[in-house]
Amino acid sequence: MSRILQGALALLLLSLSLSGLAAGLKTPEEARDFGNDIIVAIGKGNLNDAWTRMKTNTTIPPARIDSFATNYGTAVQQTLKYYGPSIGMELISAELSGESLLRLTYIVKYEVTGVGWFLTFYKGRENWVLTDFNYDINMNSVFSD
Repeated sequence: MSRILQGALALLLLSLSLSGLAAGLKTPEEARDFGNDIIVAIGKGNLNDAWTRMKTNTTIPPARIDSFATNYGTAVQQTLKYYGPSIGMELISAELSGESLLRLTYIVKYEVTGVGWFLTFYKGRENWVLTDFNYDINMNSVFSD
């Protein structure tokens, strides 16, 4: 592939990524729908789709998401081995703190147990963006203290 074509492709991908961020999530409901899309993809085993989607509206550097994805790829194999196949997902809670923070708590359901997932969104002047995410195999972590 020529350098010009590679450069054009890189610019196109960058503009698509930035346009997703520029469009923004206007409401907590849109942020929840965005989170649902990510968790549904994880639950279905479409991990690359989840990480790609995540990158479209976040302040998290793509390299951090890529690093997480690499590590999670190994962990999910152990999850499937011990917990069985995924049987869906469930939104456990959507906690709005003030007017600027939203934490979504999910479980990805497996045959034996669930795995908690947490997505945190921040609203600046206008739009909600994903600022943090994590998962925990300890099911107690999904309960609010």
